[in-house]
Amino acid sequence: MTMAASGSHEIAGPGRCAQCGSNFTITPMNWERISGNWTQWKGRVRERWGKLSDDQLDVAAGRRDQLAGHIQEIYGLSKDETERQLRNWERNHAVEYNDGDPVVDDEPDSTEINGRG
Repeated sequence: MTMAASGSHEIAGPGRCAQCGSNFTITPMNWERISGNWTQWKGRVRERWGKLSDDQLDVAAGRRDQLAGHIQEIYGLSKDETERQLRNWERNHAVEYNDGDPVVDDEPDSTEINGRG
């Protein structure tokens, strides 16, 4: 399910999305697991933040703080915006929906891409 620019899905209660009513279970994002399987996770990171170079992804090596720093630098984002994007990405990869595809993060508007937002 892809959401328009209306906003991200919000949790209405245990295991239910307020916008679409989908049932889900939340599993915590485990950055130790990500760093241990970084080769597989790099592709998922690259899907979301395609401007990151292979060298930057190798340096990050599954460390959230390093990844956040590279995202902030390359995209010219504020620390708060970088954290928001990372939280959305984490949520999208940590939620297993019972009926359909995971929530897709809102498409960034041109100000977010250019870092002027």
